[in-house]
Amino acid sequence: MNTSLTLRETLTQLAAEGIALPDDYENVITGLQLEKKVVGSPWYLRLFVGLSAWIAAILFVAFLFTANVLQNEESGLIWGLLVCAFAVGLHRFGPRNDFLSQFGLALSLVGQLLFLIGLFGLSNMEIVSIALGMIILELVLLWAYNAQLHQMISTLVILGAILAILFDLEFTVGVHLFIFGLAAGVMALSYKKNHLLVAGFEGPAKSASYGLAVFLLGLLLLPLLEYFDLWWITAVLLLAVLLFLVLQIAADLGLDLHRGAVLWLCIGCVLLLIPAVRMPGILGALLILLLGFWRNARLLIGLAAAFLLFYLGAYYYSLQWTLLVKSFALMGTGAILFLLRYILLRFARGGAS
Repeated sequence: MNTSLTLRETLTQLAAEGIALPDDYENVITGLQLEKKVVGSPWYLRLFVGLSAWIAAILFVAFLFTANVLQNEESGLIWGLLVCAFAVGLHRFGPRNDFLSQFGLALSLVGQLLFLIGLFGLSNMEIVSIALGMIILELVLLWAYNAQLHQMISTLVILGAILAILFDLEFTVGVHLFIFGLAAGVMALSYKKNHLLVAGFEGPAKSASYGLAVFLLGLLLLPLLEYFDLWWITAVLLLAVLLFLVLQIAADLGLDLHRGAVLWLCIGCVLLLIPAVRMPGILGALLILLLGFWRNARLLIGLAAAFLLFYLGAYYYSLQWTLLVKSFALMGTGAILFLLRYILLRFARGGAS
C-alpha cells in the first residue's frame, strides 16, 4: 500500500480539513516547481566566494584595531551593535549573492564578538549580566536576521548563555531540567512541523530545532567530564520523552498502541535506561535519530548516528570490566538486537495478514 502523497494532494487534504491555506496554493506549487529549475553556482565557486567574504570581514576588524577605534570596552560595545546593525541591513536590503550573504554573516558574528568583549569590560566579569546581555542581543537578531544558519547560531548562543547562568549559580539540578527542556523542545518543533509550515514559520522552527538538537547532543558530553553527578535524573527524563515519541510515531503510523510490537519497543527503550544511567547521551542520540527518521531530516539522522556511535563507544570503554567480559557483553547485545528484530518482523507480518 502506497501512503505517500504529492504536494498537491497534501494541500488539498489540508484544505478539506479546514486548515487555513493560501487561496492560490496552485501558484505555490508552480513556484516550487520553478525553483527546482534554478541552477546555482558550482560549489567550488561558492566556497571561494565565501572565503573571500570572511577574509574581508577579518580585515575590517583588523582595521578597527589598528586604527585605535576600539580603545575601551564602551567603544567595543557600541561598535558591536553598529556592525550587527550594518549586517542586518545588508541582509535585509542588500542584493542577493553569495559574497554578500557570507560577508553579512561574518560581520554579524564579528559584531556579536565585539559586543561580548564590551560586556566583559562593563560588567566586571559578572557571568549573569553578560549572559543576559547576549540573550537580549540574540533575540533581536533572531527576528531581524532571518537566515537559517544565522538563526541556528543565535539559538546556540542563547542556549549557551542559559547554561552559563546555571553553572554560575551552581544550580546543577537545573542543568538536568535544561536538558529535558531541550529534548522536549526538539520533539515539539518536529511534532508541529506541518502546522508551523502552514503558519509560515517553517524556516525559524527548522533553525531552532537544529540548534536545540546540536546543543543537546553536545551538552550530553558532560557526564564524560564527571563535572557533577546525578545523571540518572537526566536519563529518566530523556526516557520519558523517548517513550512519548515512540507512542506518537506509532499513532502517526496508525498502529494499535496495544499491539505487541509497540509494547516491545517501549520495553526496549526502558532497558536502555541501564546504560543511560551512566551515559544518558545514548537516549538523547536515539531520540534525535528517531526524530530524524520520522521527519525525514537527513542532517539530524547523520548527526545523531555519529553521536550515538560515540556514546556507545564511550560507555563501552568506561566499563570497569575485563576484555573477556566486554566481549561477552557485545555478543549478548548483538544477540538481543537480532531477537528484537525477529520479534518486530513477526509482529509486522502478523499485522499485515
